Amino acid sequence: MDGSRTKVQIVKSVRTGDKVRQRVLRHVGTAHTAEERVRLEGMAGFILEEIKTAEGGTAALFTPREPSELTARRAAPQRFGVDIADCRHAGRMDADIREVFGSLYGALGWDRLFGARCMSANRIVKELVLARLAQPLSKRATVRELEGHGALALNLDLVYRSMDRIDDALIDRIRKRSFEAAQTLLAEPVTALFHDTTTLYFESERDDALRAKGYSKDGKPHRVQVLFALLITPDGLPVGYELFPGNTYEGNTLVVALERLERHHVHGGR
Repeated sequence: MDGSRTKVQIVKSVRTGDKVRQRVLRHVGTAHTAEERVRLEGMAGFILEEIKTAEGGTAALFTPREPSELTARRAAPQRFGVDIADCRHAGRMDADIREVFGSLYGALGWDRLFGARCMSANRIVKELVLARLAQPLSKRATVRELEGHGALALNLDLVYRSMDRIDDALIDRIRKRSFEAAQTLLAEPVTALFHDTTTLYFESERDDALRAKGYSKDGKPHRVQVLFALLITPDGLPVGYELFPGNTYEGNTLVVALERLERHHVHGGR
């Protein structure tokens, strides 16, 4: 900073022997006012993302105009014409994940996945789903976490047995019910879908019919994995997913995902 001027630069620490010096990667500009500084800092953030993308080979999250627009909106908060002095406390309701998502889970009918008589399996799977929404962990770690917080004690053997009940027929019923519920949120028919894939690895090197070694987006080529493909609407609402063996080339998954989506939801089954 020089008087009323502020230089905005992107620098990198470089070690030479026992000494560390700063190397300027990019001079973004010189700000003469606070507003200019905010704008240049926003541009610097975007340029930094471009540099990281070029070095790491990953796609940038923002388009070129978005960071400066976001910074401008942050610097100039929107006015809604509401005077805070006119607001009055009407009441408060405390709700946690179990209450909110538990109600949605029941409304979808998932608390009776295995029928009315299999209450234990229904309860266990529901608790696993709700726990995974709060903190995604393995089944063993989830059981340990729930018990450690005094929330719930689940028998790990019963957890595995309950999960074994989820076969292809039940998965199809879950998908169909989820798709029907999602349709109620759409005012117009879906005319476009976005397709994306990612890899999910396991802490294992043992392969099987689904888990296999392949191109790992997690940087774990020595681990077995599966390829997860997701179809969403332009508004980000998921409408279908597929799992493929971990050694599947992702370019071959789109047609398969569309064909299965059509078979499940247009022709009424397999």
